[in-house]
Amino acid sequence: MIHRSGMDASFLHLETPEMPMHVGTLQIADLPEGYACPRGPRAA
Repeated sequence: MIHRSGMDASFLHLETPEMPMHVGTLQIADLPEGYACPRGPRAA
């Protein structure tokens, strides 16, 4: 079991279908052809 803070518990208790209190996002970025990341390639 994961213990949550009092603030988390309050949001979970007060959330309803009419008043959701969660936030989600999805960002998709298309980089230009030949773009090289200044920090180098990412490790998989």
